[in-house]
Amino acid sequence: MIKKNIKWSKEKIRNKIAMLKKEGEYLSPSYVQKKYPKLFSAAIRKKYFDSWRNALRKTGIDPDEEYQRYRNRKKDAKWTEKNIIEKIQSYSVDNLSNVYRNNKRLYSACYRIFDSWRDALKEAGRLEEYENHKKNILIKKIKNFHRKHGKRSVYKYNKKLYYQVYNEFGSWENGLEEAGII
Repeated sequence: MIKKNIKWSKEKIRNKIAMLKKEGEYLSPSYVQKKYPKLFSAAIRKKYFDSWRNALRKTGIDPDEEYQRYRNRKKDAKWTEKNIIEKIQSYSVDNLSNVYRNNKRLYSACYRIFDSWRDALKEAGRLEEYENHKKNILIKKIKNFHRKHGKRSVYKYNKKLYYQVYNEFGSWENGLEEAGII
């Protein structure tokens, strides 16, 4: 996700390109222009890199290799257990939480091959880490709600949070206890 009013610099552009590469995103001009228009527009400005090809080169990425990878993406659609596991293991735990949104192909391949995202994580040895991360995020949300609203009804003010806590801990009270509030 790219912020709306980001102040670009050569370093920020290179870092974002490197991050996209690490996450397995395609780096062809047409793909990036469509998916990350602000990054693309900044990179091709004369004061930065003047072209997308130069931006990739300055980031240490071979543009021809990237463009070919994009052209061959249909061939890449053949997911196997092994490459799914490798891909899951390559992600940070924060990025695992967003795979369903940022890498829909991987997410749907997990369902086709492992029957579920959870089973794919388990097979990759990341399930416990992922669940702990999600639990910690939920505890932060509980603490934030409690700090802002005190003992007000979470169900009345934030039904989504209520149901998340209920599904994870069995009740709002158990969630408060888990967060160290009661």
